[in-house]
Amino acid sequence: MAETAVSFASQHLLPKFLEAVKMVRDLPKEVAEVTDELESFQEFIHEANKVAEAEEDNSKLNRIRKRLMRLREASFRMEDVIDDYLICDEKQSEEDPRCAALLCEAVEFIKSQIHRLQIAYQIQDVKSLVRAERDGFKNHFPIEPRSDSSRGKENFTWHKFRMDPLFIKEHEVVGLEGPTQTLKKWLTEGREERTVISIVGMAGLGKTTLSKQVFDKVHKHFECHVLITVSRPYAVEELLRTMMNELCKEIKEDPPRDISTMNQLSLIKEVRNRLCNKRYVVLFDDVWNETFWNDIELAMIDDKNGSRILITTREEKVAEFCKNCLLYRLQTLSKEKSLELLYKKAFGYGFHGRCLEDYEEAGLGIVRKCGYLPLAIVAIGSLLYRKCKSPSDWALFSQNLSLELESNFELDSVKKILSLSYDDLPQNLRSCLLYFGMYPEDYEVKCGRLIQQWIAEGFVKHELERNLEEVAEQQLMELISRSLVLVASFTIDGKVKACRVHDSMHEMIRGKIKNTGFCEYIDGHNHLDSSGITRRLTVATSSNDLSGSMEESEHVRSILIFANETEDFTSRLLGKYIRLKVLDFESAPLYEVPENLGSLIHLKYLSFRSTFIRSLPKSIGRLQNLETLDVRTKGEVQVPKEITKLRKLRHLLSRSISSTSLKNSLGSMTSLEKMYKLAIDEDGVVIRELGKLNQLRDLRLDDVRGDHVDTLCSSINEMPLLERLDIYVQYGAVIDLHITLSLCKLRKLHLFGSLKEFPNWISRLQSLVKLSLNQSRLTNIPLKSLGNMPNLLFLCFDAYSYEGETLHFQGFQKLKELRLKSLPQLSSIFIDSGALQSLEKLLIMNIRQLKAVPSGIQHLEKLQVLEIFHMPIEFLQSINPNGGEEHWMIQHVPHVSFVAKNSAMLFAEIAAGIFSSTLYSGTIEGSQYVRSILIFTKENLSEDFTRSLLAKYTRLKVLDFGYARLTEVPENLGSLIHLKYLSFRGTSITRLPKSIGKLQNLETLDVRTGLKVEVPKEITKLRKLRYLLGNPISIAVKDSLGSITSLEKMHVLTDPDGVVIRHLAKLTKLRDLRVSNVKGDYANTLCSSINEMPLLERLHITLNYGPQEIDLHIRSSLSKLRMLHLRGNLKEFPNWILPLENLLKLSLGQSMLTNIPLISLGNMPNLLILSFGPTSFEGETLHFQNGGFQKLKELNLVHLHQLSSIFIERGALQSLEKLQIMNIPQLKAVPSGIQHLKKLQVLDILYMPTEFLQRIDPNGGEDYFMIKHVPHLHVARTNSDFL
Repeated sequence: MAETAVSFASQHLLPKFLEAVKMVRDLPKEVAEVTDELESFQEFIHEANKVAEAEEDNSKLNRIRKRLMRLREASFRMEDVIDDYLICDEKQSEEDPRCAALLCEAVEFIKSQIHRLQIAYQIQDVKSLVRAERDGFKNHFPIEPRSDSSRGKENFTWHKFRMDPLFIKEHEVVGLEGPTQTLKKWLTEGREERTVISIVGMAGLGKTTLSKQVFDKVHKHFECHVLITVSRPYAVEELLRTMMNELCKEIKEDPPRDISTMNQLSLIKEVRNRLCNKRYVVLFDDVWNETFWNDIELAMIDDKNGSRILITTREEKVAEFCKNCLLYRLQTLSKEKSLELLYKKAFGYGFHGRCLEDYEEAGLGIVRKCGYLPLAIVAIGSLLYRKCKSPSDWALFSQNLSLELESNFELDSVKKILSLSYDDLPQNLRSCLLYFGMYPEDYEVKCGRLIQQWIAEGFVKHELERNLEEVAEQQLMELISRSLVLVASFTIDGKVKACRVHDSMHEMIRGKIKNTGFCEYIDGHNHLDSSGITRRLTVATSSNDLSGSMEESEHVRSILIFANETEDFTSRLLGKYIRLKVLDFESAPLYEVPENLGSLIHLKYLSFRSTFIRSLPKSIGRLQNLETLDVRTKGEVQVPKEITKLRKLRHLLSRSISSTSLKNSLGSMTSLEKMYKLAIDEDGVVIRELGKLNQLRDLRLDDVRGDHVDTLCSSINEMPLLERLDIYVQYGAVIDLHITLSLCKLRKLHLFGSLKEFPNWISRLQSLVKLSLNQSRLTNIPLKSLGNMPNLLFLCFDAYSYEGETLHFQGFQKLKELRLKSLPQLSSIFIDSGALQSLEKLLIMNIRQLKAVPSGIQHLEKLQVLEIFHMPIEFLQSINPNGGEEHWMIQHVPHVSFVAKNSAMLFAEIAAGIFSSTLYSGTIEGSQYVRSILIFTKENLSEDFTRSLLAKYTRLKVLDFGYARLTEVPENLGSLIHLKYLSFRGTSITRLPKSIGKLQNLETLDVRTGLKVEVPKEITKLRKLRYLLGNPISIAVKDSLGSITSLEKMHVLTDPDGVVIRHLAKLTKLRDLRVSNVKGDYANTLCSSINEMPLLERLHITLNYGPQEIDLHIRSSLSKLRMLHLRGNLKEFPNWILPLENLLKLSLGQSMLTNIPLISLGNMPNLLILSFGPTSFEGETLHFQNGGFQKLKELNLVHLHQLSSIFIERGALQSLEKLQIMNIPQLKAVPSGIQHLKKLQVLDILYMPTEFLQRIDPNGGEDYFMIKHVPHLHVARTNSDFL
């Protein structure tokens, strides 16, 4: 029996066991092979996808797509098994096999080996699956190399769109007049040397049209001219032959007989011979290869006779490769020119005979959707010409344009033209570009966010001597140079800060991600059902609509949330998608993070930025692969100590991180590269831990104490890679920063707090780009040394950073921006001739002793922007355009901005002449690029004047009529689509036009006119509006106010019927809310709405006048509330007021309260101003107790008719500076204890009883001794009686 068992084991079990051991041992090699295979397999899928795109037979296309779905699923399984191995391998490396003798360790070891064996079997299955799917596709749909000449219908469409611009007539061209003149000048004038001129831009901008129009205009200036369309790809010999044939054709001679057999060198010689001693122009259209110039340079002889080569390309690198190349970046058309082009294509020769106003609104919608791209406008215009004739047809087409672009085969040509650039990309860049499809249209994504997501996705690979961020930045720049990605904003040193893709490119990308399973984009209007499985989700709708899609997705790696609601969604999401690598909740209304967050063990990127979460669960310590954690939320976030287990974490980002839970183990997080903002606790233990983080590149510290400095400097000396350093010193501390490390990579330095002396090591920072000092209180700054810093671009001396009287600038040859703010002792600024020669922007703000502009400012020839804020009147008068003696010194600056305290009065005189009707035609007509207009004229503004002004300045961003004599607002206000700030404050207008709904970029609307202003329902279309200010505001459409979700300030809102109050709850970003005329029936609704506003900083509630007592029961913590005003009959004092730790100002009026909890109020930590207004308190006594109201600076007691006595105990109100006592008829004596208020500066006594006034009479009043220490005493018996 035993022999049988042994025989069975040796024949069957032992081979299986040995096979398993071999599979586990060979697992790393198998994974490496699968990883290599994955890249080639993804390239195969890309080629297979091209087969699908070229297929015209719908039946066959569906079969191809089913096969493609199987290929993608196989690819996803390859990625998943590689990830499983990496997780398992990390766990294996953490175990110590020497401990396997112990039972627990042995069990865990066996488990891990079983897991590895399972992965080995999965790899075998995946390899078999990949082979089978690849062979199956090849057998059914062979993939053959496709040249341009074998593209079938696609090739015809491509060549038609490429050839059409070469034959377009001049009168058909729209919007290229300016570029044509510029290029014509470049081609015909300038240097004698041969010059290359490159027109660069994305597909569809009209590069070929422009180049051909210019070429036709200038070729008569040249002895020889040739136009060549460059194929993709091209053979150099064939290109030279084409050039040779064209040259021979022009001079009417036959090409050499052996031209077809000539080699490259012979062809170059022949071309040179025919160009020799001739002034020539050659146009190479649509160049792709960045080394193109290398291929043709030798043929382009340079006889120093003004010859020109004109190149059009999508790739900026093509231009960069050419020596001494002039680069012209072609932009999209203007709104007006786009509309004109659309009309020409849609109406043909009937263009001028139509009433175009009927088509304008729909037309604008169409060209906006096209992103003002000529290619898309031409294609859509041609479609409209055939299908849509009436304005109603246009309106319907505009409304459904997204669907048309996606489904109408007649518009496929636009996507195919754009797709050529996509197809030319390597696999990793294709994925990077497709990632923009996860963001909404027109979304400007911050580069830091995008790059970290690319890294988490695995799109970025390690390269020798470069970190992942540097590689990712290079990939982004590659997409930008190929004109696929647009730059939205730059940093001061020229780095890309934010980017986006063109709307038409976004449409193309959406088509790709739909067909490739790259991503599924889900929103309320457009649910893109991917073909089968999907890898990523973008959720832009409420969770209630997601159940179906979420159930179907099994391989999701990334989720981006743009939904307005996340209730009951997050927990389900985390439970289902355990293989996530990227999870981004940025700006979502998220309040809680479920405990099951820890199940996402693959997660690499996690963002809660701009959410409302207060804490992270302890389970976050299980996210062992997490590399980026962004908790820059709306408030403070409690970070658990378990976060120190995240050994791969590279970026820990927060507005404030408490060091209490991290201080003993922060040093173990040795992968950290960015950490901010770390608040240092009292003992400073965490600072020693910082010294262990030698990979840090960005460190920002808060609340640094004086006794921490030596330890801090020692820790910083261990951080050679630092690129940014921010240090905020605790108030009152004076520190001496003595850092000995060279910090050779440091680019940005911000120091906030008192410094013993200017740190001399700063001047040695060779890479420093940006330096900012604040509250430093330095009496000496070595400007000469700073001026010699080779790369300094930005310098800011902020509030109280410098306490000297003079700043003398020498050097600073690269500085682009200088800010001088709140320097109370500074009285003179000198700029040497030759200093600050690159300065483009100068800010001078709130410098009270500075009465004249900086001496030498007239030498700053590159200065573009001069901002002057809150400066003394002498300073402003000296630069008055009308006679100011120093105005000549700044008149060369294109953009000068003024903001002053009491500006309405101050600038009425300065600006009256500029905006007067007599000077209108001269001064304003000459301004072609005006972005902002402030009106201070004392003349009446006629409607004609205002209408003309609005018609001319359609690119305004700021329009301020504050206190101008304006009574009517013209309807053409709606043409100012760029407008962000609009003020009618203090005017006499009574209504706003309906066209205000077109101001889609408006952020601030101020209608505090003092009159009732009719606000049309169209205002609810302003989805970017942040400030809506009036007194009062009555909204015409009350049930749609909640759609203006960007609102941060709204006052004063009146809502007698309570409809608007219900919709206030949707305005979760409100920081300032003031409502009036609230009836008691709607108080509960109002409170419920306020509970949804965690960001509130100011709240005014005025209840409807009447005897009804109202109980305000607000449950939200309102942790940010700073100002609170309640006016109306309250049932009782609201107890939720007392916990408001940030409250600075509290005002009650008509509250009719018989009891106010003064003891509790006195314990509020930050209360500075307290006002008990008319009939707010109906008790007889107010008692301010010892130790209470320690920070209160102002106390107002007004119209309290029952109050007969006030007691102030010694030790109460110790910071009080101002006390107002007004119209309290029963109060016959000054407050008892007022003599103890040593800081009291102002005492206002207004309309008090005779007995009260007699007791404080300086001539014998018995209580006068109690108030004689007050410097400023104001007494009034009547309105005009001040004693």
